[in-house]
Amino acid sequence: MKNIKLKDVKNIVMEIFEIALDNDNDDIFVEYAPHTDELSITCYEGKWSTDKRAHKRKRFDIYLDKKDSDQKLLKAINFLNNKGRGDL
Repeated sequence: MKNIKLKDVKNIVMEIFEIALDNDNDDIFVEYAPHTDELSITCYEGKWSTDKRAHKRKRFDIYLDKKDSDQKLLKAINFLNNKGRGDL
């Protein structure tokens, strides 16, 4: 981590997981790829389905070793926290 401390990243990632788990209205997928140090967050309005036209989605791909990772993590958290306001 060049930009933020590992402990801070872990706390932010855990906050993202908590938001995803606590959300009853939408499906939020959170994935971590250790080989690329990437966190992917995909938000589906309503429930996920195989019909791609059935819902809108928002995706965040954040490489945690990049300079702008802290800004992207905060942007993702802000989006997830405001999710119920039609931001998708």
